[in-house]
Amino acid sequence: MAAKAAKIKIRITGVQIDYDEENIDVQQVDVSFNTTDPEGKVFTNGRISITGAQYQANSGLDNLSVLVRAALVDKFRYEESNDK
Repeated sequence: MAAKAAKIKIRITGVQIDYDEENIDVQQVDVSFNTTDPEGKVFTNGRISITGAQYQANSGLDNLSVLVRAALVDKFRYEESNDK
């Protein structure tokens, strides 16, 4: 029997913004994060890269957390599909 999935808490720990040569337009943004489960048994940390447009459309910690969660889910799904 599978255990009920608990919601993982995502904390944004840093945002590094890379601008174009004129320091005007955002080219890429690296979002650093860490995660924990409610029981404190599962920990992860990492970084995702997003485009300047994604950052502008999703500014704010809550929105960045949603992007991180989606990236993690995609990564785990990709890894699971390649394990078969």
